[in-house]
Amino acid sequence: MKIAITTFILILLVILFIVLVTLPAGCSLIHTDPGPIIEPITPTQVLYRTVMKTDWLVTLAILGIGGGAYAFFNGHLKGIKFAAACLVVLGITLWITRYGTWVAWITGACAIGLPALTIYLNRKALLQIITGVQNVKDEGVLVVERQKANRLLSKVQSPETQAIVKKIKEGGNL
Repeated sequence: MKIAITTFILILLVILFIVLVTLPAGCSLIHTDPGPIIEPITPTQVLYRTVMKTDWLVTLAILGIGGGAYAFFNGHLKGIKFAAACLVVLGITLWITRYGTWVAWITGACAIGLPALTIYLNRKALLQIITGVQNVKDEGVLVVERQKANRLLSKVQSPETQAIVKKIKEGGNL
């Protein structure tokens, strides 16, 4: 339980640190209107602005889908895999572009929830393993086998594990 609380506090401190570092640097959690756009004057400026606004990842993904399909239809079986990978990149890019705030919140929730879930499942597994081993030790078919199992299992258990086993045998929980 102490590990879970420590992990939770550490994650909260990291999130707090990130917020405190990014907000003064000009990053904003709320979208603000940038104001009127000044139109470029020369054709070179128009071309430059168009290039800068283009999302190259989306463009490359679309070209990759087309190239992969072309390769597949010309007999290269890996072309379909390449096209599928580019389709996934396109979908994720468009999804993040459209739902960036939701992605950030879901990622934050997962960053907090997954370590807690992992700790819970590991503790549950440890309890089940110890209970199962103790059942084998306590309910061996023959006395000789039970004594052998007790000797073998006691050799590999650390004092901490033996204390946990003793607590569980007495009806306690982790």
